[in-house]
Amino acid sequence: MLAAARACLANRTIWLMGNSVTRQLAFTLQRVLQGEQAMPRRSTPISTWREKLACGRGGVWRGRRPKGPGVDGGSTAGRDGAGDATSDCFGVCECAFERIQSPPGAGARVSFGWVYDWADATIEQTLIHGSPSSANPPPDIVIYNVGGIPTDACAACKETGLSAAKAGAPKLAAMVRRVLHARPALRFYWRSTTFLCDPKHESWNNEVKQTNAAVERHLCTDRARKQQGHHSSGVGPTEEEEAPRTISLLDSFSWTHDTCFAYDDFIHHSQLSFHHVLAFIGAECGLKDAHSRS
Repeated sequence: MLAAARACLANRTIWLMGNSVTRQLAFTLQRVLQGEQAMPRRSTPISTWREKLACGRGGVWRGRRPKGPGVDGGSTAGRDGAGDATSDCFGVCECAFERIQSPPGAGARVSFGWVYDWADATIEQTLIHGSPSSANPPPDIVIYNVGGIPTDACAACKETGLSAAKAGAPKLAAMVRRVLHARPALRFYWRSTTFLCDPKHESWNNEVKQTNAAVERHLCTDRARKQQGHHSSGVGPTEEEEAPRTISLLDSFSWTHDTCFAYDDFIHHSQLSFHHVLAFIGAECGLKDAHSRS
């Protein structure tokens, strides 16, 4: 139940790191912790633009915030306009929400950060020591996603697609190992890339599925460990088996493949953000009935 979930997450700092889909989740989680009536809702052009003004835009914008008012960005939506945006995006490009000051989720703090590189020294140090830009402490919980969209689905995206994942996932796993060695109590969730709803490009999802699997193997998520077994040979652990044991999987791909009716476009799905949040709450707080409202 959500009341128990808010109590579970009280006084904890939660970072959601990824792309504009993750940005939607961060806003939804903040609303849940604030005690707003929690239900699926579709973003409007105005609400989406407010999110962009607050936390920046993806694609060629690379996390930078637009300067002026608008709904769809007008002529500033292209590469040239992105260059005119505020240039306050660096490293994590964090967007910190106000700390919840009163029940039901008192003391909880949600932050969102753009992630474009599989491994980044600034992100690594921020996960260990906190944000240098806002003096925020390091997170207690991280929900992380990067690089899962096929290259031809997002020409402006950096280091994305299956080939990039095969090269980048080992670097990500090494970074996460170092972070968890420095902060063993950190709760780290890998959120798999969601289903893409474009009937003209059904092959995209085969690549997304393979990309998710490649990342899971290197991160050695709980599901990947079950599939691989433990120390199956007598020669010692493999590189994947040496990966951190405290990484959990939020499988966002398997349950979104039948939900295209709820998508805003081929990738964004604001009506499902609440269900993503429920999946995280269920995993973190051990609440099997997280869909029940209170």
